[in-house]
Parts: sequence; C-alpha cells; structure tokens
Amino acid sequence: MAFLLIGCEDVSCVKLDYDISQVDEPIILDEAYKHADVFDLNITVEGFKVYQVSDFNHILFVKDDLIFQMPYGYLEDIYLLDSNGDGKDELLVVSDIGSGLLIIQMAHFDPVTKEITVGHFYNDNDRISVDVLEGKLVAYSEYTFGRASEPIGEISFKEKVEIEGMVDHLEKDN
Repeated sequence: MAFLLIGCEDVSCVKLDYDISQVDEPIILDEAYKHADVFDLNITVEGFKVYQVSDFNHILFVKDDLIFQMPYGYLEDIYLLDSNGDGKDELLVVSDIGSGLLIIQMAHFDPVTKEITVGHFYNDNDRISVDVLEGKLVAYSEYTFGRASEPIGEISFKEKVEIEGMVDHLEKDN
C-alpha cells in the first residue's frame, strides 16, 4: 500500500522519547541473534512492541509470533505518525549508516498492513528530522546547532520512502 501525503489534512507526527532498558528474556529470531543484546525501547504501536538489537543495530517490531525486522542502522530518532489520516499509528525510524559518509536511512512501518518501506539519503553529512508543515510530512536538515528553517522536501511512502527533491542514495548511480 502506498501513502502519498499531498492534500492530507489529518497528518500527525510526534518524535518519541525512548528509554532503552535491557530485556530480561532475549528475543531469538535465529541462531545469528542468540548472543545479541536486545533492548526494549518501551514503545508499543498497534500492539507491536519495539526492540533494538544492539549487536546488529536492527529495530524489531514484535507482536505475538510476528516479528518484523528493519534494516541495519544506528538509531537516531523514532516518530509516531499517522501519514494517511486513517487514525492508526505508524512508525518512522530514522537511522544512519556508514562512517565518514553519513547516509540517512528512513524506514516506515505500518502495523495495519505490516509493510516496511525504506529510503536512503545523503544530506551533506547532516542528519534529517521530520515534522508536519501545512498538513504535510516534511524532512528538515538537522545540524549540530539546530534545525534548518526551510524543509528539504515532502516525505511520501510508496514502494520506498521518498523525500521530494532527493534521490535515494543507493540508486543514484544506477
């Protein structure tokens, strides 16, 4: 399912504070995770609990026997949002990958459709933050001293996370 936020009046977005506490009983997806440290981020959305696997820097969404894994990345921010105005919460996880060259990874998880979409962006080694502007979900450059006053562009979720005016970093040379 694709979400395009243009003209959506009911878009909401809240940056979540998360408290990392060690999980007493580790989640084991397979043998690769057997000795990993799993941390409970103390966030629950539509029945899915959110965990971080520190050894692999994965974010996990877990509900009963369902486990969804986000791609690798160092967690920066988590946003609770309703991108399509349906009244159901979704998560947008912003992380970074790489050393020296900072690539921002944005991953959107919709617990209703159980879909994860991902986008990768190079932003001149600056971080990216998310907010709502005039009813649209937009990305901003985030500097050491604060956020830029003008947005980079509007965020949409189609087959992948897209930011208006930016090319997915993993596809730019193709």
